[in-house]
Amino acid sequence: MEHYRNSFPVSLGLGHQAGRTIQDWINQFPVNLLDNEAFRNIAFDYLKQLSRSSYPSWSRRIRERDTKFKVELCKLLYERDPVRTVETLWDMVKLTPYIGRADSEILQLLRIYDPQRTIKEVVRTLSQEKRFHDETSVALLEAMEAPETDDLLIKDLERYIQQLKGGSKWRSGKILSYWRRSIRRTIRAVARRRLEEAKPYLATIVLRHEPQNLKLDCIDALVSLGGESIIEVLVKLLDDRFAKVRNRASKHLLEMDQHRGIIVTEIIKSIAKQEDHKYAHQAKRSDVMKRKINTLRKLRAIQAIKVLEQIAQNDDDADVRKTAARAVKALRRIHDTV
Repeated sequence: MEHYRNSFPVSLGLGHQAGRTIQDWINQFPVNLLDNEAFRNIAFDYLKQLSRSSYPSWSRRIRERDTKFKVELCKLLYERDPVRTVETLWDMVKLTPYIGRADSEILQLLRIYDPQRTIKEVVRTLSQEKRFHDETSVALLEAMEAPETDDLLIKDLERYIQQLKGGSKWRSGKILSYWRRSIRRTIRAVARRRLEEAKPYLATIVLRHEPQNLKLDCIDALVSLGGESIIEVLVKLLDDRFAKVRNRASKHLLEMDQHRGIIVTEIIKSIAKQEDHKYAHQAKRSDVMKRKINTLRKLRAIQAIKVLEQIAQNDDDADVRKTAARAVKALRRIHDTV
């Protein structure tokens, strides 16, 4: 067993090559010996001993190799003795609130072989975690693909909102960078899981005083979930302090062609209510107005011509007047050709 463990391929980060190499290892492994109960007993005992070792390798690649070795060997054993394999897997895994990579991979295998117990144990264990879930925990929750584990992802979003009222940019401290990294992983996970119940939490976060990258993740998550309900949020983001956020919101509004009428109406309403931005964390009024006007132009919103004409004639900002005048000229050309 030691020989086949040491000969197991070490991942070099090239997934397609590692897959072929692992298959080569499986082809070389004496699979026929696993049909013998005595040899299976040796294999099961070896797996338990390896998992209980008090001196794991200092090398991350070797630790990852050992984890992959255990997983692949368990797959081979499961074909011969599923009951004993599942029992051994549960003996191997360490269930603590801060689950490591090796235990996460074993639990993902148990999700296939013993789904109900695995989901129950993962929820029970990770519910005890006091911090926001780390990268390994978020990946594990996502891999469970169950409503119970999805609820824990949603609770992370809720906790972030409650602990950082108004947005994390109002606070200071080293812990904030960890919280932001954690919640960004959660945001991407709920998007991949297509959790509709995450929408109100994502909308709350993106409209608060948050870093640019976190806002961009929220926008992408909302757009991936889709629906008419996100239009109001995207229009509000045209007022955001960050140019990249305003541009991303505009880009996605332009892509929602089936809701063009609603989008144009909402932007016109927001222009009518536009006020000067007085604080440092707000964008300049001229930048916001120009983004909204250009979005209307790209939407070919001929119903906005009158509003834009008034802006071109009466707005106090010369740059805004010029932008509105160009938009009116472009929209009139479109109107005349229709």
